[in-house]
Amino acid sequence: MKDTTFTTIGRTESYSQPEFLADCGGLLCLFSGFSLITLVEAFFHLVVRWWCHTFRKRRLSRLNSIKIALY
Repeated sequence: MKDTTFTTIGRTESYSQPEFLADCGGLLCLFSGFSLITLVEAFFHLVVRWWCHTFRKRRLSRLNSIKIALY
């Protein structure tokens, strides 16, 4: 004779997909020493450096042309 009772088993996920991605991203940044803020800071530094270099070059060439015109 078979037993007519059954056991219900419920499944729940221990990590949701966003939690898993956040944990992986956090560990990746921790081990590589890199973050999105670091990327933004590096980009900002390069742009500001390029900007200052370009305008300093323009200003010097303008000043040199004024000096040549005066001589």
